[in-house]
Amino acid sequence: MALSILGLSVVITVSGLSYRVLLMLLRIGPANKIWYNICLFATGFALTPVVPTANGRISIVTPFMVDLLGAFDAKSAKEEAPRLTASVITGISMMSAVFLSSKSVNFIVFGMLPTQEQAQFQFLNWMLAAAVVALIMLLLFTICSWIIFRNESKPSIPKSLVSAQAKMLGPMRPAEWAGMLGLGILLVSFLTAALHRIEVPWVAMAILFSLLMFGFIRDKQFREKIDWNFLIFLGALIGIVSSMKHTGLDAWLASQLAFLNDYMANEFEWFVLMLTVAIFIVRLALPINAVVVIFAALLIPTAVSIGVNPWLVGFIILLMSESFIWPYQASYYVGFMSIAGPKARSDDPRLTVMNFAIIGIKLLAIYASIPYWKALGLL
Repeated sequence: MALSILGLSVVITVSGLSYRVLLMLLRIGPANKIWYNICLFATGFALTPVVPTANGRISIVTPFMVDLLGAFDAKSAKEEAPRLTASVITGISMMSAVFLSSKSVNFIVFGMLPTQEQAQFQFLNWMLAAAVVALIMLLLFTICSWIIFRNESKPSIPKSLVSAQAKMLGPMRPAEWAGMLGLGILLVSFLTAALHRIEVPWVAMAILFSLLMFGFIRDKQFREKIDWNFLIFLGALIGIVSSMKHTGLDAWLASQLAFLNDYMANEFEWFVLMLTVAIFIVRLALPINAVVVIFAALLIPTAVSIGVNPWLVGFIILLMSESFIWPYQASYYVGFMSIAGPKARSDDPRLTVMNFAIIGIKLLAIYASIPYWKALGLL
């Protein structure tokens, strides 16, 4: 699954399909800063379930933000750049835990779940279980962004300029049609898996083979654009988890975390807070994927042993591990600064305030979703 989605993302990126969609959004909306921020955030959000790496999504969206700032007057660009930066970064990262296919590390957590939970939390059910968290985060982020980055600028890009860029692209090329068709088939197969009974990874693999067979992915792109190192890492970690189960190491680890059992089973609200603080501290030193693997390997077996839904624990780990305060904590933010340059004003202190606010937003969204999860029988 991960290999196939990575291959599809190569076609979407290289063909220019994503840039064409962005231009289309600018043409249909009003020429003001609200719509520009919505476009950037919505594009990152739309790419989240399709492009399974935050670095890949940031490389697609950031160049368009640079073009936007270049079209603004100097004063408007300076004042609005931090909000646009927040829209890009949050759009590509905030909903990563909401979609199973958004990051390769999500598949690691999925692989750690018991077989019954894996069958229950396929793409659609995973998304539905996280839907309330997503809606609350979206609402609170909109409010915080408006308050933190408020300014008097009124940037506006003429529709004629957008139309000129669209004309330069010309008609859709075969590679773009192939990317759109492959994406459509993949999404339909996710949504109708219960009807056709074909395992989605095989559908995704068929799409990948088709793209390779008809030359929409070149040999060099297949070798260089796909993150083979992480795919090997992914396979090794899933194998380690299976070995832990076979040797009984998961049960031993669960016994070492006995002090969390009562909180996880009887005082889940306190458990969420303790887990958030622990992840925040560890994230100061370790990258996102490493933190997810460590906490998931320790806590998911514990959740299974005490009767707490392991998907819920894994989801909270994924959600909170994605948070960061300083640029070095997120490789995709470093990549963003490299592409966007000084125009993005990524050193603005208000962005640090926004990063702290996002941690609070996620925590509030989790607590607000507890009644919903109880209604679904997950708690």
